[in-house]
Amino acid sequence: LPQTWVYSVLVEGMPEREKGLAYVCLTTGFRDTLWDYPDVAEKVYRKALRKGSKQPIDYINYAHCLLLNGDRVMAYEYYRQARKLCNSPKAFFNLFRPDRRPLIDHGVPIEQVYMIEDQLLNS
Repeated sequence: LPQTWVYSVLVEGMPEREKGLAYVCLTTGFRDTLWDYPDVAEKVYRKALRKGSKQPIDYINYAHCLLLNGDRVMAYEYYRQARKLCNSPKAFFNLFRPDRRPLIDHGVPIEQVYMIEDQLLNS
């Protein structure tokens, strides 16, 4: 939607509308807006987890939001919970590793990403 004329006319440049659209996108399963609106995504995934979601990807996405917002300790805890929900380390890293580049592109130091992976591999 952001590449359409409708977006440019009705939403672009209006922070509240942009956040509202991000919320709608996230709640319907389009997680691409997570990277640009981690504060909105954090609310969406927190709500899903409170409702009892047992999907590892929800824990990973929530942890991404926490990490992007600077809360490394809590992010690690949610990554660890996601790791426990996965059947194997391989299953966890198949979900986590595609998000390396977006994490780095949005300000998380690559060393920090590798450190988290290393800690999760050894837990």
